[in-house]
Amino acid sequence: MNACPRDAIAATLDEDGFLLPVVDEKRCVDCGLCERVCAATQPPELAAPSAANLFVHNDRDVLRNSTSGGAFTALSDCALAQNGAVVGAMMDEKLAIRHAVAESTGQRDRMRGSLYVQSDPNFVYRDVKALLEKGRFVLFVGTPCQVYGLKRFLNRKYDNLILVDFLCHGVPSASLLRAHIAWLEKLYRRQAKSYSFRSKKFGWRPAAIEEIVFQDGSRKSALPVQAYNKFFHNNVSLRASCLTCPFRRAERCSDLTVGDFWGVAKICGEKLRRGASLVLVNSPEGESFLKRASQAGRLKNVPIEKILYRVAPPKPRVKGDRDAFWKLYREQGYPALVANYAKRSKKERILYYWKRLVKIMIAKLLG
Repeated sequence: MNACPRDAIAATLDEDGFLLPVVDEKRCVDCGLCERVCAATQPPELAAPSAANLFVHNDRDVLRNSTSGGAFTALSDCALAQNGAVVGAMMDEKLAIRHAVAESTGQRDRMRGSLYVQSDPNFVYRDVKALLEKGRFVLFVGTPCQVYGLKRFLNRKYDNLILVDFLCHGVPSASLLRAHIAWLEKLYRRQAKSYSFRSKKFGWRPAAIEEIVFQDGSRKSALPVQAYNKFFHNNVSLRASCLTCPFRRAERCSDLTVGDFWGVAKICGEKLRRGASLVLVNSPEGESFLKRASQAGRLKNVPIEKILYRVAPPKPRVKGDRDAFWKLYREQGYPALVANYAKRSKKERILYYWKRLVKIMIAKLLG
């Protein structure tokens, strides 16, 4: 869509809310450029990571507002400090996830945190190219397929570009997220102002703790039924192509790869309850940039063989009937999904509230 010289391609939502390209045959001149740049038409160009690192930001406020160890903030601050731009996914005022250009820390801050949904890149690849052609430094952050898509679109190497991907689990649709937030609004009879897929209210944990903030200033976290996150981790809500993703491997297409450093206590012998980032170095340019950015925190090299199994997880196993899941969503809506796929027994509800009490006590002890 970004490469088409006639703007003959539009991104439209399919019946499940996933973005798909649609060609306007009346405007298309059969130049073939879209097929040449499309990341799906060529095997991805990948390189094995040369190093793995633990990173923890020095600023506790940064750690509090980051879902892991603050690596993205350190990298983006380094880019902004050299009059650069940061391009990444953010949640806008309408609670939609889209890629945007940030040229200040305030704009960048809206890109922090994990976003368990497919972001809309729209024409941001054109924006990236325009910035690069002007000589501006650009830090681009996205899923591996988005990073590779940008590389195919640019079709040349830029010295003023650093590409960062992350350890991607897969993406549900934007439509499903909107339906989930609407369900929460109806449940609590309040209008949503913001939504977090993974809150650190009870510390840094593998289990996702969603939090919603309402227009009246009230908020709800550790919800009794975390339906959206349950669908996500059961892989039933993921886009079909995510289940056979060619980027689900140790080799990467970026300069740097970031993610949560789960298992850091076992691997590094450190208990980091406020969060820790895993940063993989995939190119000499990435190594040089990380060295400059790491001054904002603590960087520790980790034997790469100890983390490769986390970087290249096995093919996602769908827990449930994915076709039936989406059919029910199309025919009966989101509440039917909650009723049929997110039920909790009485025992599970009691256990949930007991764990929640323990989490609250631990959070208060940690300050």
